[in-house]
Amino acid sequence: MTEGHKGKVRPPPADAHHLQRPGTGLNCFGAPKFATNNKTQFFAAYLLCCFACKKDRALAPKAPKRPISFCELIANSREKHTAWQKLYNFCHCRHTGQLVLLKYQTKPHMTQHRKLVVLVVLPDSRLLTMAGPADVFSFAQSMLAAQKGPNFQSYELVVASALPGNHIRMNSAADLLVTTSLLDIKRPIDTLIITGHNLPKNDPDTDRFYRWLQRKAPSIRRVASVCVATYVLARAGLLHNKCATTHWERYEHFQQTFPDVKVDTTPFFIKDGNIYTAGGVTSGLDLALAMVEEDYGRDLALQIARKLVIHLKRPGNQKQFGSLLPDYELNSNLVLQLRPWIMEHIAEDLPVDRLATQVHMSARNFARVFLKETGITPAKFIEKIRVELARNYLENSSLALEEIALKCGLGGLVSMRRTFLRHLEMSPGTYRSTFRTVLATD
Repeated sequence: MTEGHKGKVRPPPADAHHLQRPGTGLNCFGAPKFATNNKTQFFAAYLLCCFACKKDRALAPKAPKRPISFCELIANSREKHTAWQKLYNFCHCRHTGQLVLLKYQTKPHMTQHRKLVVLVVLPDSRLLTMAGPADVFSFAQSMLAAQKGPNFQSYELVVASALPGNHIRMNSAADLLVTTSLLDIKRPIDTLIITGHNLPKNDPDTDRFYRWLQRKAPSIRRVASVCVATYVLARAGLLHNKCATTHWERYEHFQQTFPDVKVDTTPFFIKDGNIYTAGGVTSGLDLALAMVEEDYGRDLALQIARKLVIHLKRPGNQKQFGSLLPDYELNSNLVLQLRPWIMEHIAEDLPVDRLATQVHMSARNFARVFLKETGITPAKFIEKIRVELARNYLENSSLALEEIALKCGLGGLVSMRRTFLRHLEMSPGTYRSTFRTVLATD
């Protein structure tokens, strides 16, 4: 803005990043510094500055006489390339006199607030879906306090119930007592993580919870679900036309119930806008580590992972390692008849005609019926069985990779590697190092 804009005052920065910056200091003709982080007080200081410009002949009669019609605002920002580092706010006065200087000084500790992380526990939740993320944020809080000082504001963790009452029956050996319910929290929530999905149907408290979630979710920086809590976000309408993940066992039911949601059970967790969904029970740990990394960097996430004696944050796009063979594939009539024989001859070549002979069918009719009953071709089914058997050897034995490949009918090491990458997105060697049991034997 230029001096020609008479009677106009340049507004303060509108960018949210800068609005959260520090307090102000006012130096007016040698007067004591006036410091504040309150917007109202700062505006009052600005008006005082304008008044000083009007009266500056009386306040500073010996000051150099030059046309002064502005108050200079200097922003000492930590960011070097901001458009508002030096702003000129033009006041309404047109008098000669001394310049009035306002200093906008950066003091991060004055405006920093703890990030409120709320873990909402629904009835029949698994304890680990809540305890895992809670431990990650708790460790982050204590580590940041140790590194940056006890007054450093990082996280404030609250465990709350979705419904009135403080007793939550868990799907584990222990129940949970909480000190508050979600609807009683009046402060701004930074991160909301929901666990469990069993809420009473046709219940006023359940309806109230969903209305609260629909109303508040857009203003919360991160809204997340762990495991089957994806159902809660979907019922609230927060996943409409969004990508999400859930537990691999619930994939088909979830997709049929919420066809407007793009479901992918491959990753451990998915982020779409401000909505985060984690697939399995332990995926809550990966999700919480990813959130800490977003806020405070990879180094802190690595320290927490080491503290918890877990792998550093499995990538969000790494595959969930459920069974490759769902129940509907294993329980078909043809599979029930053939599976014992298949396992006896798994190291051999198993073409369609050989399988068909065992059930006294033609190869063409067998392939048609098998596809209808299981949804996959016989060749793909055999390949899945081979991979499942190889996984078992890798987890529970010390056999060489080449020997495992031959035992499972995967041809050789190169062929087994390609098959593992296609189904599990990792090599056999990586799979063994990740999942091998301590007591693995030959």
